[in-house]
This record gives sequence, C-alpha cells and structure tokens, in this order.
Amino acid sequence: MDEEQKIKEKISKLDQLDPQKLIPPMFANIPEIAGQVKVVARKSDGNIDYIITDAGQMSRRQIRNSFTYFNDEELDEYPELSIDENNYARPLAYGNIREISPDILFSGMFETNPALRGKGMGVAFQEHLVNLAKKLGYKFLAGYQNNAEIARFFIKRGRYLLEEIKDELQGEFESIRDQENDETLFYTVKFLNPEDVTRYIKPERIDTSVEDKIRFKEEIT
Repeated sequence: MDEEQKIKEKISKLDQLDPQKLIPPMFANIPEIAGQVKVVARKSDGNIDYIITDAGQMSRRQIRNSFTYFNDEELDEYPELSIDENNYARPLAYGNIREISPDILFSGMFETNPALRGKGMGVAFQEHLVNLAKKLGYKFLAGYQNNAEIARFFIKRGRYLLEEIKDELQGEFESIRDQENDETLFYTVKFLNPEDVTRYIKPERIDTSVEDKIRFKEEIT
C-alpha cells in the first residue's frame, strides 16, 4: 500500500460525513430555534469546521458581544452567513471535529449561542455526535476541556480522563495530548464500545463519580 493510499484511508471516515448531518434531530423540538436549521462548514484533510445556524438574525456587534470564542471577524470567512450589510444568520453553535487517528474522532472547540443555553442544545449535540462517531466506525470520541466545570458536563455523559487509562495503553492516546500539550487541561475520552472500558481503564477507576474524577485530576496536576 503506497503512502497516498494510506492517507486516503486515514481520513476516509470523516470524509464520508455530510456536514448537514451534524444537526441533531432533537433541535426540531426546541421552540427557541427559529425556522430551518443549516450547517455552514469547511472540510479539509480529515477536519470539519462548522457553524450551525437557524433563520434568526444577529448583527456583527451582537455576535462579537455574545460569544466567548467565536470571533466576529471569522464571519468574513463564511460569506454565505451574510443576510445584508448589517445582519447575519444567527449562529446556534460552532465548533470543530477532526480525525486524529483511524480510531479517534476529536471534538475540538464547541460553543453554543449564550442566549440559547439551558435549552438542551449542548446535550443534544453531544449525544448526536456520539451516535455519528459510532456510525462512522470510530472507537473513541475525545476532547479536552479548559476547566473542571466544563469537564463535569462531559464526564457526566460517560467520558473518562486520560489519566484513568492503564499505563501500558497510554501510548494509543498520545495523539489526544498532541492537540494541545497542557497538563492543566482535562483530556477526556468516550469509549464508543462499552467493552473497551474494562480493557483500557484502570480497574479502580471504573464507575467512579464525577466529583471523584475531578479530584483525581486536580491531585495529580
């Protein structure tokens, strides 16, 4: 097998994904979402940057003042979001996913519109992403969180810390740390095949509570 074929196989799973399929079906049941939901995306080399929008509108200033990480200048990279000189399609959420190994789908930055938080969008999206990753054939869904509060959200939904993985198997997950080498971050992994939990996780760390995991991480950092 030549190198070009190896590269094609490496990124082929994520290349199969139509970005419109990133929209969780549950979004249809959230009354605060207005009209048709769409995804504007950029795909390249096993990477998808995406913005999920609805029929609502926001000005550039509103976007700048609302989001923590989504820089309004990024709007210039997505001209299809422009409605007129002053208004843009309302971003519901934006983020990034990328394949970092044939088995690992990495969910990078993800932020929902602050005005719509608490409506179930974040939960619906993360559950939907788990299902998509399974269908695409990945074994693990991974990411990192900047603080304990955000990490709790993911740990409550079944993720384990990288530090809970058996020492002899840590090498299989080095590509996760390579995304952002900072030991103060919470690197977390969702095992998409339940039987892999006992294979990879240290026995004493299986089924520990969310708060126990947070303390465990803080004690070793």
